[in-house]
Order: sequence, then C-alpha cells, then structure tokens
Amino acid sequence: MLKEKKLKKLYFIMMLICFSICLVIKTDLVWASSNSEITGILPNQNKHIDDRVYLVYGYQIKEDIVKLNSANDVFNISIIGDKENNMYFCLNERKYNPTDGELNTLEPSKQLIPEINWLSSNFYNNIENLKWNKNTPNKSGGKSPIDSFNKANFYNKYVYTQLAIWHFTNPTEFPMSRNVIKNNPEVIALINEANKNKNFYNPTYTDSLNVINNIQYEATELSKESEDDDTYIFSTTIVKSGSTESFDVKDIKYTVSIEDKSQKRDVTKDVTITPQSNNKIYIQVPKNLLQESQSKLIVSASATVTSDKAFTTHYDNKNNKQPVLGGYKFSKVLSTEKSIDIVDQTHYSVYKKWDDQNNQDGKRPKEITVQLYANNQKLGDPITLNTNNNWQYTWNELDAITNGKKIEYSVKELGEIDPYSSSITTDRDQLSTTITNSYSPEVTEISGEKVWDDQNNQDNKRPNSVTVNLLADGEEIDEKIVTPNSEGHWTYEFTNLPVYANGKKIVYSIAEDTVPDYSTEVNGTTITNSYTPGKTSVSVAKMWDDNNNQDNIRPSSIEVQLYKQTEKGKVEVGSVVLLDEKNNWSTTWPDLPLMDSGEKIKYTVEEVNGSKNIPGYTTTVDDADHGNIIITNKHDVELTKIQGEKTWNDGNDQDGIRPDKITIILYANGVETARKIVTASDNWLYEFNDLPVYSQGKKINYTVQEIPVEGYETKIDGVNITNTHTPETTTVTGSKLWHDQDNQDGIRPNKITAILYANGVEVDRQIVTEETNWVYTFTDLPKNSNGKEIEYTIKEIPVPGYNLTVNDINLLNTHAVDKTKISGTKTWDDDNNNDGKRPKSIIVYLYADGERIKQQEVTPDKSGVWSYEFDNLDKYKNGQEIKYTIQEEPIPHYETTINGTNLVNHYTSEVTDIKGIKTWNDANNKDGKRPKSITVYLIANGNEKEPEAKKIVDETTNWEYRFTGLPVYKDGKKITYTVIEEPVNGYTTSIDGYNITNTYSPEKTAISGRKIWNDDNNREGKRPDSITVNLLADGKIVDSKEVSKKDNWSYNFTDLDKFNDGKEIVYSITENTIPDYSTEISGTDIINTYTPGKTSVSVTKAWNDGNNQDGLRPNKISVQLYANGIKSGKPVELNDSNKWTTTWNDLALKQNGTDVIYTVKEIDKIDGYTMTIDDTNKGNIIITNSHNITRSSTNHSDKSLLSKILPKTGESYNYIFSIIGLVTILIIILLYFLKRRFKN
Repeated sequence: MLKEKKLKKLYFIMMLICFSICLVIKTDLVWASSNSEITGILPNQNKHIDDRVYLVYGYQIKEDIVKLNSANDVFNISIIGDKENNMYFCLNERKYNPTDGELNTLEPSKQLIPEINWLSSNFYNNIENLKWNKNTPNKSGGKSPIDSFNKANFYNKYVYTQLAIWHFTNPTEFPMSRNVIKNNPEVIALINEANKNKNFYNPTYTDSLNVINNIQYEATELSKESEDDDTYIFSTTIVKSGSTESFDVKDIKYTVSIEDKSQKRDVTKDVTITPQSNNKIYIQVPKNLLQESQSKLIVSASATVTSDKAFTTHYDNKNNKQPVLGGYKFSKVLSTEKSIDIVDQTHYSVYKKWDDQNNQDGKRPKEITVQLYANNQKLGDPITLNTNNNWQYTWNELDAITNGKKIEYSVKELGEIDPYSSSITTDRDQLSTTITNSYSPEVTEISGEKVWDDQNNQDNKRPNSVTVNLLADGEEIDEKIVTPNSEGHWTYEFTNLPVYANGKKIVYSIAEDTVPDYSTEVNGTTITNSYTPGKTSVSVAKMWDDNNNQDNIRPSSIEVQLYKQTEKGKVEVGSVVLLDEKNNWSTTWPDLPLMDSGEKIKYTVEEVNGSKNIPGYTTTVDDADHGNIIITNKHDVELTKIQGEKTWNDGNDQDGIRPDKITIILYANGVETARKIVTASDNWLYEFNDLPVYSQGKKINYTVQEIPVEGYETKIDGVNITNTHTPETTTVTGSKLWHDQDNQDGIRPNKITAILYANGVEVDRQIVTEETNWVYTFTDLPKNSNGKEIEYTIKEIPVPGYNLTVNDINLLNTHAVDKTKISGTKTWDDDNNNDGKRPKSIIVYLYADGERIKQQEVTPDKSGVWSYEFDNLDKYKNGQEIKYTIQEEPIPHYETTINGTNLVNHYTSEVTDIKGIKTWNDANNKDGKRPKSITVYLIANGNEKEPEAKKIVDETTNWEYRFTGLPVYKDGKKITYTVIEEPVNGYTTSIDGYNITNTYSPEKTAISGRKIWNDDNNREGKRPDSITVNLLADGKIVDSKEVSKKDNWSYNFTDLDKFNDGKEIVYSITENTIPDYSTEISGTDIINTYTPGKTSVSVTKAWNDGNNQDGLRPNKISVQLYANGIKSGKPVELNDSNKWTTTWNDLALKQNGTDVIYTVKEIDKIDGYTMTIDDTNKGNIIITNSHNITRSSTNHSDKSLLSKILPKTGESYNYIFSIIGLVTILIIILLYFLKRRFKN
C-alpha cells in the first residue's frame, strides 16, 4: 500500500512537471503572440517622437514631432477642438531647429506619407499612454510639469488660448496670409459677448482690425522676345497692397483679343497662350497680322480669390464651456487689362562718301551729323558720323507700318560743309541713303617769258630753243621746250597745277637748263639770259626727296658755296648763299668768268657749314645740265608693307559656296587707302607695299576690312582674315552580321576590319570586335565635297571561310555549317502490355550538350515498330562537336533505360499515398476535453468492416497522418480510398476529403443575483437610484452593470465562459460603495443595510501569474483595513474558499465632519511577486500580485531542438502536445520499471 502511495505521488510529481513545462511553453507562445498583436501601435524604429505642447487654433494641443531620415524635416500631429466639441487631427509639415527646438510652420504637403497617416490614426486611442517630457506654460506665464495626459483632462484641465489669425492655404486657390475683416458683424458680436461674460471667458483679441486683404493686380508691359519670331511676353503678378507676396500666375485665366487698327475691327483669329514656369505668358501672334496692318494686342486677366475663414478667434474656457470660434467667408474677383501695339519692324542705314581727292586740300571735317525722318517727320536724335563708325550708321527696330500704310524713311545731313557740295542717293530696296560730299581741289598755273639780253643775238650765239623746268617744293615735276612764236616772243605756261598737297600749299619755282655763253637770271617766272662774251652763270636748286617732309626732319634753310676748280684745288667764289622756301630753294651766280688761262672754268656748288651732312639725309649733286646744278637731299622715308593671309575654315569648300575672289580694303587712320582683289591663284595671300610709316610726323595706323562674304562669318586677327563656314557633317553606322549558326564551327575571327570609302576612295578603317557588339561607327564625316553630296560605302578585308554580302552599309558574312542526324528505336518490356498501361504515343526529347532543343511524338508504324529520327542537326557549336543525347517524357508505371539512342521501358505497378490533417474546433481546448490521441481508419472501396489500415494520431505528428505505398488498382479497377475516425467523446466529427475536423462548443454559465435593501423601505430616503455591480473572474473585474428599480433590483451576467485553460473560472460579485449603507454579499445576492453615517469597503485579491504557472502562489494571504492611515479591526484572511475577497461593513463614513479615507494593505510580502493596489472603483479595492513568468534559455533551446525534429506545419503552440506526449511516454516507462521493482 505504501509503495502504491509512493508510486501515485511520483506519478503526480511527474505530471506536475509535465504540466509546468507545457505552461511555460504556452506562456512563452502567448507572450509572443501578444507582442505581435500590439506592434501596430508601437512607433517604428526609424521614427523619433518628441512630445511637446504647442498652441494653435485656441486649444492647447498634444503635438508629436516625427523626424523622417533627416534631422530637420519633421511633421507634427495636432489634436484640435472645434465649437461642437468634436476632436480631430491636424497634420502640418514643419521645419525643426535642433538647437533651440523651435518649430516653424511650412505649407502642408499635398501628399501625406503613410507613416504620418498611421501615427494620426493611433494618436488619440493611445493618448493615456503618452508621457510628456516637456514643461507646459501655465496661465501666469510660468512653467509647470505635466506627468501624464489623458482624455479626461484634455477638455478640462489644461486649456489655454490665443487670438489665432492663422495662415490659410487652399492648394487649388491662391495662398493668403493674415486676412482680417474690419467691421464684420460676427466679429463684433463675438467680442461683445466675450466682454459680457468675463467671468466665464478670458478673451484675448485685437480691438482694431485693419483691412489688409485688398488685392491689387500688377502686370508688366508686353515686349517682343526676339526679332526673328512672333512671340511676345506678358509677365504678370498678383500682390497684396503693401506686400511683396505674389500669387501663382498659373491660376489666372487670360483672355486675348487682337484689334486691327487700320480696319477698326477685332480680328477673330486663334491666339494661344501657354503659361510657363517662369511666370511669363508667351503669346503667338499670327504672322499675317504683322504683314497686313498695325494691330493692337489686348490681354486681360481675372482671378477669384476665396477664403472660407479669413479669421478665427478663440477664448480660454474657465468653466468647462466650449470655446467660441468665429469665421468669415471672403471672396474677391481681381482683374486687369494691358495692351500693346503690334507692328512689323524694319531698319534703315545711312552711308557717307567723300569725293575730294582723298582730302587733298585738307578741307574735310572730322565729323558730320545726320537726321532720320519718317514720312518727312524727324525721328529720334541726330547721329554723328566719323571715322570711328566708318562714316555709316543703321537704325534698327523701326516700325514698318503706321495707320495701315508703309512708312517712308529718309536721311538728311545737318548743316552745310564749306566748300563741299552734297548729293543724296536713296535705295528703297536696300533701305539705305548714301550722302556724297564732293570738293574740287584748287588749281593754279605758272607762266612766264624768256628775255634775251644779247644785243638781239648780235653774235648769233642764241640757241633755237631752251628748256624751262618746273619745280614743286624743289622737286622737278615738269619741263617745257620754249621757242619763239611768230612774233619772236619767248613764253611758256604750266597749267592745272594743284595748289595743295596733303593740305599744305605747294611752293612752285622755275629753273632753266644752262645756255652756253649766256648767264641766266630768274626773277619770279621771268628768265633773263644775258650774253657777255667770256661770261657765264651758274644756278643751283635744292631738291628734297623726303616725301614732302613726311618725317618732319627737313631743316628750314641750308647754306651753299660756289667753287671754281684750279690747279691748286677748289677756290671759293663769292660768299655763302642761304637757300630756303622764300627763294624757292634756288639761286644764280651771274657774270662769272667763263675762261681762265685759255681754259674753261669748272664751277661747283656745295653745301657748307651746318648744312653739310644733314642728319637723316644723303646729298647728291647733279651738274649734268651745264651750269644748272641740282643738289638733292634724300631722306629715306620709312616705309612698311601690310601683308596678310586669307584662311578658309569651310572643310576645304566642302559645301561649294566659297567665292572665286574677295576684296580686301586697306585703311590708313580709318580712311580707305587701297583695295586688293585676292584669289586662289594668290594662295589667298595679299600685300600692300611701300606704305609710309608716318604722316605729318605721326605714325599711321593701318587696318584691313573685307567686303562681307555671304554664308561665312568673318574674324580678323590683325591682318589675317579667317572666314568660317561650318560644313555639314554626317555619320556612317553599320553592323557586322554573322550567318554562321552562332559560330557553330568555331571559325569566326575575333575581329574584322571595316573600310570606309568616300566616292570610291578609301578614307578610314576601323577594327570591329564583339566588344563593340560588331557595330562600327564613323563620325564627323563631311557630307559634301565640292558642293556635291559624298557617297559613302563600306567594304571588308575578306574573312576566310565566309562569303561577304554588303547590304547598304551593313556587312553580312555567311558560313555554311556541317549537319548530322540522330535516330533510334523504342522497346517495351511490359509483357506485351498485359495491364493495358502502355500509352498510344511517347515524347522523345533531343538534347544538345545537355540542353533540350527539340522533341518528337513517337507512335508505332504499321508493323508495330516504334522509331524516331531528328535530322538536319548542327554538327558543331563554338568550334566543338555537339554531343547529342535523348530523354523520354516519363510514362506512369514505366521505368526507362536508354542505350545510346535506343529506349527500353520497363513496367512497374502504380502506388499512391493518402494524407490528412486533424483540426480541433474547440477554442484551443478551453474546457480541457480534447483527447491525447485519435484513431483514423483507412477504408478501401467503402468496406468499413475490413479497414485497410489504421493510424494513431496525436500532437506529436501535429495531428497529421499518412498512409503510404497504397496500390492504385485492384482487379484492373481503380481503388477508392476514404477515411473514418473512431468517435471522440463530446465532439462532433466532419470529414472533408481526408481532413477531419472535430468540433466542441465550450461550456457557458451565467451569474445572476438580487439586490436586497434592508432600509425599512427607504424610510430615510437615502437609497440611491441605481447601484453598480461588478463581475470578477478569478479576481479581475471583467464586467459591470448598473442596477436600478426598473430592473427589479436584480442583475444577470450571461454567456460567461465556464473554463479557462481547462480550469473552471471562479466568478465573484462586488458592489461600488453606497454612502450610509453596509454591504453583505450572500452567494450572488447583495444585501444593503441602512446604517446612517456608515459605509462599507470591499477588497479583492487578483493574481497575475499565468494561473500560478510557476507554483509560487501561496494558499492564502492576509489583508489589513486602515481608516485614515490607522489600522481598523483585525487582519482578514483571503483564500480560494472566500474567492479571495471580503467586505468590511458598518464602517464610519465621517470622522470629525470629514470623510474617512479607507485603504487596504497586504500584510506579508510574497516572494517573486510585485503588488499594485487599485482604489479607483469607489470602495472596491483590488490588490493585484504579479509574477514575471520564467522563460529560461533552456526552454528556448529545447524549443529550437524540437523545431528541428518535428515537422514544420501548423502553429507553434501545437508543440505543447508533442512535449506532453513525450513526457507521458517517459512517465509510463518509468512507472513500468518502478512497478516491476516493487513487485520484486
């Protein structure tokens, strides 16, 4: 007997261990499931929520700042209250300053991100769980900490206000800021009512409300975008008065009309307006309007700006009354109109030409002024022409039409230019006027006579003629042979002589060739020749060869000395003579001895003193004219040359538009000096030679210009001229195509060479490879040559083994590949199809190097032979011979053997498997009725009397079962398999196919009771109208009911679960405390006895320990009642028998006129438990002891191990029953050995 007791005790201990293990595992699973259920209301890890108080719309709100991936991009969720006491959420985008925490409001985003939607939907429901970590401003302006925030104090406790003139935005209209309406009746009524009720309201408002919402419309003038198109720009903005804020132009509606001024009518033509992102409106004006007449473009714009709330006002609610909100609907239509004249535009040019022998007399002015006239009316200011603008000017952007008529432009020269005459030529086609100023340079003449003083030719020495020379500035320029006329007079005349050279008056003088035996004297233009026997004369003239003193170094005078040659050398004759411009740089020594000692005297003249060797000059003396000596002082004037090159940047005249010649104009100090025609025969080189470096002592600035060449852009770099014309280019792109079965035979080269030909001439080559995708591209190719389009073609260096075909610019190489074939037969090893399983046809698959490429359906021929053949197969791939193999599509019940290309099929009988799952529909075995295992029987063809097999199914197999290796056929017919289950007590069974569902409805119960009043039928009238009855399940309040007289003071809690986790639930009743009454609970009846000045207190013990999962809960506890902190009465024991609850009645309600505060404490601390006391339910105190259920790492490792062993199907908590089964088996084995031991 003792052994049996020990055995039973051991069995109980083992079962307790088993139950504890299951409880730990199940608790762990429930905990995981619970955690999963609440993740939807937990903040995501990538969010940071900073809780703070913020004032908006008059209510103090709770605001969450959500940071999304960036420290400064945040959103805030706000709770807002309205006048109907509705609460709603507001979402605003914010800019967050992490330094001081300041938030600046931005415009609301049009698209709200899902995370924000999620946050707002969960905010209010979880408001009581939020903790505030910021200080909230109180009404005195200070700071007071707020520990928590709940729904109750949201309305009452912390309400502050401000006048909210808020920023209103409607995304479909225009943004409006601080719209305040003056003298609005609603505003006046709001303020007056607030002033009347200052005891209830603490208003904050502005007395004077200024009108600031007058919108003014500004539009700029229309302007033409460019001269080459018909586009006009209309730029517009809408702004508030006194503000620079502008409205989006895209929401303005525009109307455009075109007024034809010439016809005084509106032109009904379509004109489109397209808004652009830069707030400019581009208006396309039809070109025919510009050509027909002058028109006027009228653009009008209108917009309606609305606001549902132009202001809002809020007040601090002191007595829990709702705040007053105001609003005003604002709407204003804005419009304007702008117009511009649309005219066709033109230009006009003026050119000034000088006809004055290149300003020979220096009379040309430095500048002139001209005036433009439109229809003979002055237009604009006068324009100055000079060398800086090459004596020309062009007026641009001129109106071409006025009042429907073409404007005639002309140009006049202002003032007269003495001594020039003016002529004007107008070219209407070229839209230009040429003004030519002409001046005829002054001319003079030199005439004189020849006088002979020789006694009328007494000695007959007079010659028949003499030569008279004309000198200009000392340089001989002409001569005359003078002979006597019929009357014997000797005269001469030089006519049409210029008076000036380079603006300086020319000095003319006369000289005569020496006349033998005569002396010569020149007086003005009269030449006197005197004959004195033995006498002669010598004349000298000074000539300057220095380009009219170009370099300004000529002396103002020189000194010359006459010498005669003797045996002793030269001897001076007379004194030094001064030559200058006054004596025309010449003099004559008359009456000189002709002979000396019988020999003719030789006279010479030399420059002497400072005139000898004049710096910069070389002197030559010419005495060839027999006594007329000419001394020439030559100064090598510094000359230069201008040479340049013409460069054509036009692709070697690719497009054929280069001219045959060009004209280069040389300018000296801005005045045209010379021109050159330059051609290709000159290699496009030009040169201006022998150009003086100086003019009047100043260096000359030479420049060149080119007469413009059509189609070219000219650039001058010094004296080199480059004409640029961008030739057209083209691109030739082609592909190399291989027709060789993807290089099946492996002879394709790694690269080829593509050759480009232009008009049949090779111009380029390119290596083409697989890396270039066998594509070649020749870029920047000239499109034309000598004005004709170039024909480009492609060739290729031949590739061995390939035939080349050129298709346009693509290259196709073709290689004929080797072919082969595969054939075989089909053999059946199935006893000549005894079971009739042989198919009518089979599918044979062909594989090339392991890759399926073809298939063929095979049937027997007339003689019953099964054969197949694949022909026309590639023999090689990538240069390697292809290995062909075959496979057969599997045939049920047959096993295939392949011998080379032949197939043999062996027949195998067909079998099948049956599997199913057991499902429990019993509220997770809430009542504990589920068996440890069930029995499933396999039935063949409905024969339930003789089951084919059975299976014991339990939690260790996740309630799954399987019957394997079952024959499909019997006696040539297919077997029908079904399953049945051995009945399970308390459950109903349903079978769907092979899946079995057992259903059990958990037991329910009800708790009902009466309220009994022991108060002499409410004689004192203290009985309340209603009471509150609380239903507790295992010590926790699960429901409450308000009970009143209309319920006959009775209550009923129905549809209550009877069990929880297989253990019957202990239900109990409590009642909220009723003043002046003591409470007694009898079963489920509540008896209230009238005890004036008395009350009652109930206490209930609740356990939060997983139904004592760890076995630490004590059997009883003791509690002590306290009245105002002082023990009252003796401790009371709570246990299972009194359902862990008790009530103290007949307690004093007041003490010394003050309500007594009753509390309850647990006397002893329970190890492993933490205690909380809830006294919020008006005298029904609940003491909850919580124990953190142990979840050891061992459990998890065991669980992990089980997850590896057991099948991965069903929910994780199904493993509980697997563990129970394993432990049960261990216990049975243990009991078996113990029993044998006790017997022994």
